[in-house]
Amino acid sequence: MAATQLPELPERYNRPGAPQQNRGAPRVAALDGLRGVAIAGVVAFHAGALPGGFLGVDLFFVLSGYLITGLLLREQSERGSVVLREFWTRRARRLVPAVIVLVAAAQFWARTRALPSELPVLNGQSVAAMLYASNWYNILFDVGYWSVGPSHSVLNHLWSLAIEEQFYVVFPLVFVAWFGGASKPTATRLKWFFVCCSALACVSFLLTALLYRELGGNRAYFGTDTRIGAILVGCALAALLHRRSTPGQAATDAARVRVVTVAATSAAVGMLALWIVAQTASPWLYLGGLAAHALASVAVIATITTSPDGVFSRLLAWRPLVWLGERSYSLYIWHWPLIVILTPAATGMQGVALVALVTVAILVATIASYELVENPIRYSRWQGARLIATLAIPAALVAASARFLQPDPPPQFGNQALMTQGRGGARIMLVGDSWARNLGIALAAVDSTHHFTILNMGKGGCGIADAARESSGERGAEATPPDCLTWVNLWRSTIDAVNPEVAILNVGNWDQALQDFDGTGEFVGACHPLFRERYAAQLDKAVSILRSRRARVFILTVRDNDARAGSSPDCMNALLREAAERHAGNNVQLLDLYAQLCAEHICPATDNGVPVYDESGHLAPSAQQRIAIWVLNSINSELGRDN
Repeated sequence: MAATQLPELPERYNRPGAPQQNRGAPRVAALDGLRGVAIAGVVAFHAGALPGGFLGVDLFFVLSGYLITGLLLREQSERGSVVLREFWTRRARRLVPAVIVLVAAAQFWARTRALPSELPVLNGQSVAAMLYASNWYNILFDVGYWSVGPSHSVLNHLWSLAIEEQFYVVFPLVFVAWFGGASKPTATRLKWFFVCCSALACVSFLLTALLYRELGGNRAYFGTDTRIGAILVGCALAALLHRRSTPGQAATDAARVRVVTVAATSAAVGMLALWIVAQTASPWLYLGGLAAHALASVAVIATITTSPDGVFSRLLAWRPLVWLGERSYSLYIWHWPLIVILTPAATGMQGVALVALVTVAILVATIASYELVENPIRYSRWQGARLIATLAIPAALVAASARFLQPDPPPQFGNQALMTQGRGGARIMLVGDSWARNLGIALAAVDSTHHFTILNMGKGGCGIADAARESSGERGAEATPPDCLTWVNLWRSTIDAVNPEVAILNVGNWDQALQDFDGTGEFVGACHPLFRERYAAQLDKAVSILRSRRARVFILTVRDNDARAGSSPDCMNALLREAAERHAGNNVQLLDLYAQLCAEHICPATDNGVPVYDESGHLAPSAQQRIAIWVLNSINSELGRDN
């Protein structure tokens, strides 16, 4: 299939003075189809249907590097120079309007429907989105893309757009510095440009592995320096192919077409395998997996470009894929917020009905954004100050609303915030690790009758073992953080201050790691006699604190924590069960969370096709809501209330 020009615009976009489309840029239907594949993978990942679908973002990165470099090279060849102001204006017209509308909509939703605990992250991300710095915000404030709870923000997905915008700002400056002295890109400059892009991509991939080992997945996943490698291999490909005057010139003989097709087929099969098996927490992904996927993407793009009549080009030029690809930006902008907002708890729907609702909502939002927001500004006659005002003033207002309409900070107890949600009478205090914190957030969300006020003291990455060191799987032995050793005084002061009627003890998930209690180098797990002795004493201490103001105490069992070395739910649950039995006459009882998630030592990963766990190993939103409803019903039953 020959390369096609950009389609004719509707009459309303062909007014005199409307900005020209990308100068001389051919529109290749198969590349639009490849965009369609990429966005379909991302949506499927966010919907819980394709574990490695997030790699569609990496495919977008490679495509962006290839297309933007090709555009700049074409402009340099045809005009003798690149006009940076025009380039940046085109990018702003294309990308900024939809983000402004999205963030404004997110702020409206935050003020009307979001939980108070969700506002700090959402407000911070709103300001970061206007500055195209969302990825660095997520790194600095440790906001996980796949997390649940208050970090499960409707703006989490903007990190990738931030990386692309940062590239669009810096890369043209480098390009002009490199090629600006020549009226046309010379073969020598193109060769060294290719070499430099390839070398910098290698540095980026090596940095990904290094930072993953040193600083963890969040830093490696969100960093511009670690993700720029995929964009740079696309830049290198564009430089390599630029000397060909037409896209199909390199594949004129049948033998070469066959070789190219076989290579692309192998690459596509490898990409598909990665999309099926990869997970964001997979160590191998950061230790070469992302680089391999980028190279496979390059092979597929090169095949499409050099063999426009080949099998891949014909398959990817399928009209539904092309339609998706043409609207991939709009679809990317709007699909994630709607998936986050339209939950079973919010809609009262499940299964096929919920899938249909979310699908229709996403399509309507995508089409509306594309036709009513993006294209009118993209092809308008507005220039200079008028265009800047049109984009900058709304962006500033949206950022200001997020910055200055902050909720009151939660009260502090020691160095930890007490997150208070709900406005009911009885007070439920949650203590424990990140599972406790996520449960507290879900309890507030499902307590529609407002029977309770939720007092959330859950603290991610902290248990009650108080060992000198712990062995936490991939990262090896580490000293217990000092702020994890202050729970006794924190809990006591909080109990005295808020006097809860109910206390939920949700520990043991984090503490399933191997523990070196005395710093002797002897690491023991939950089945070891020393662990049992020490942890039983810690549980007794915890229950005593929670009962000090006569609160009714519920102890939750745990499931296997795959991320923790030495994880043993049976032995940990035996300790939790025994603690509940020791204090049974003192208004302490067990809630068997393990039995809600597992049966006969099998913990299904899905429930009616919906994922039970997210990529971090915590409960996914739908499962978290189901468990929260079960916990509330159990508490109401014990308190003699109607559910």
